[in-house]
Amino acid sequence: MKTRRLLSILLAVILCFVFAPGMVYAATGPTSAGAPTLTDGTASRIASRMATVTFISDKAGTYYWQIDGAAPTDLNAFVANPMTARSNLVAGTNSWNQAALSTDEHKVYIVATAVDEFTSGNVSSLMTISIPAYTEYQPTKEQYAYALTSKMFNGSAQGINITPQTGAGKVTAIYYNDSTIEPKNAGAYAVTMDVAAGAKYSAQKGLYLGTFTINKADLSKVKVTVADATWSGKQLKPTRFEYSGVSFAISANATVKSYGKNKDIGKGAVSLKGKGNFTGTKTITFKIVPKKNSVTKITSGTKQMKVTWVKTTADQKVTKYQLRYRVKGVNAWTTKTYAAVNSSATIKNLYNGKQYEVQVRSYKVVSGVKYYSGWSEAKTSSELK
Repeated sequence: MKTRRLLSILLAVILCFVFAPGMVYAATGPTSAGAPTLTDGTASRIASRMATVTFISDKAGTYYWQIDGAAPTDLNAFVANPMTARSNLVAGTNSWNQAALSTDEHKVYIVATAVDEFTSGNVSSLMTISIPAYTEYQPTKEQYAYALTSKMFNGSAQGINITPQTGAGKVTAIYYNDSTIEPKNAGAYAVTMDVAAGAKYSAQKGLYLGTFTINKADLSKVKVTVADATWSGKQLKPTRFEYSGVSFAISANATVKSYGKNKDIGKGAVSLKGKGNFTGTKTITFKIVPKKNSVTKITSGTKQMKVTWVKTTADQKVTKYQLRYRVKGVNAWTTKTYAAVNSSATIKNLYNGKQYEVQVRSYKVVSGVKYYSGWSEAKTSSELK
């Protein structure tokens, strides 16, 4: 009797382990309260043969997945199979990029075990995620960021920047009126582009974006300069002007309305009316400066040297001369000024055993403004004794 009773108890215990619902690995729910819970499963294509799969887990551990095929029903065997793909599970968002896909729709089957899987055997419910079929779209200009803002002519090439948005292919060529060379000249340019295939869009050639305009530069509104001119005794007529760091021939880019007297040292002027890439009118002033002088002789002495130079012609009517000198090989100059009647000067308090470099220039004061000639070529003294 007692033996029969013990056998009944033993049988009941065995049946509990075999049929207890909390221990059966099934696809309908976690096997116990300790198993991870998987939620928010999504998949999105990032290329024709690749997709990003994402889900959230409330616990850390390991997750296991299968692409396509029949949905696993024996989750215990699925987890235990060494051929099943697996990765570390984090509490929070989990994701991976699944490659080698076809363009068709796919199914992803995922289960997860908690960190303590080997002691408790916890297995999550089965999560099924659909990877959408890859659909290739024809790109439109809306898939790209760019601006067709008008620009002003500046003598240099000017184009536009184009940036692909998410999923769009990179830009392989930009055309301005069918040329890939960025335009310089004022005018309206039809802009098209060639693009490579992207994650969601096919390659395309000649995608039209719109019209890009380079406006003429208005001389009356921009900074235009004429280089200093050297006195010649005759009326000076500039042949070039500078705008935006670029030199332009006056004959090709403007019509001369008038010249100033442009004969004496001081301020000269030329009045221009833009043409071609320029519009508007402007009177541009420039400096007329004395001719360069030259140092003809340096006589070295003890701690001094005598410098002789060629005087400017009397009709230039310069106000004064300037000498500058320095020890050969030294950067800093010392400058001294002399009356216009002089053609030589002695510089004292120098260093014996040194050679000196010397330059000369003249200037004329007109209406309170000094107009300087350029410095002459440097002449080097013999060593002071």
